[in-house]
Amino acid sequence: MMEFTMREIRPEEAAELEKKARACFTFFERLGVGRPQQGVVIEENGNLCGGAFLKVVDFAEDKRIGYIDVGFVCPAYRGTGVADMLYKGAVEWLHAQGCKYVAAMIIDENLRSKARAEAAGLHESMFMDMSRYVGWGGVAKFCFRFFAAALMGTNCKLYTDMPGSNWGEGPSLAVMAVFNMLALGVSGFLTKGIDGFEVAMQAGGVMLVMSTLGSYLGARIAGGKWKYAVPSGGAGLSFALMAMGSFYPWMGRMYPVKYEKTPQCAKRLGICGLTEWLFVLVTTLLCLYGMALHPALERAAMYGTVFLFYHSIPCFPFSTMGQKRVWEWNKPVCIALMAVSFGIFAFTWWL
Repeated sequence: MMEFTMREIRPEEAAELEKKARACFTFFERLGVGRPQQGVVIEENGNLCGGAFLKVVDFAEDKRIGYIDVGFVCPAYRGTGVADMLYKGAVEWLHAQGCKYVAAMIIDENLRSKARAEAAGLHESMFMDMSRYVGWGGVAKFCFRFFAAALMGTNCKLYTDMPGSNWGEGPSLAVMAVFNMLALGVSGFLTKGIDGFEVAMQAGGVMLVMSTLGSYLGARIAGGKWKYAVPSGGAGLSFALMAMGSFYPWMGRMYPVKYEKTPQCAKRLGICGLTEWLFVLVTTLLCLYGMALHPALERAAMYGTVFLFYHSIPCFPFSTMGQKRVWEWNKPVCIALMAVSFGIFAFTWWL
């Protein structure tokens, strides 16, 4: 019978722990894995089982929030309950450091991590909840300090043990519409000044409608029970793409009412993602063909090529886009779609 023990991270093992943690994540996810300054590890007879890299964030008026930055379990110990112990131990350790609340960012599709967080006393929250404790300046400090919180393009959800609120389950369509208009307005201004606003709105509207329509029809084709939801965040990606003259569409898409780790569910998700991609592809090609007819078509073609590019990256921080769904369903099909998307992107920007 395995006997596990938990202890704090020692300074001399920080480099080795970083190496072991990075090996447990995908390429882009590794960008958010740094050398731990503090945290806990679990051992079994002196062998490392897993660890949690933790951070304490101090705010004004002696307010303090603990953050579960990175958690990993070594392959040999997966399924042994180490992850559950890590979550509970991390929360307890952070509270012992004087943190009134504990926070973590969890990808929405990671059902196991969400269940473990809830078992450790955390629940899905919104940044509006955090603002009641540290203010919006504190929220900004929190987001810019942590990789996942700043990007949020992965549909990461904020989990905390802060008091719940009645804010709802996420951004409303009205809020997302304002964000999209802002993003399109800025991207249009950066390329053509004041004259770019109207063209950007028209072009962005076309791509948003076609992508959403593709997601809806894909869900109907795939079958099963779906719901339309607006994912949280996207601020970091949106600012980066706005600087390039494009925009990251903060919009809703179809999500299963219940995620299941089954081939059937993966197929349904893949079909939905593929259909959305096809709608964007056809729209982009038509806009490329007719872009001499109207400035909005030229602009929509540029938005479409960029959209296809990051839509085709099946990993963090683009996990909410359709290709992650296709990748988990049929990898050869996903690779073919990626090749087409990258080819159109390269050709268009070269042209």
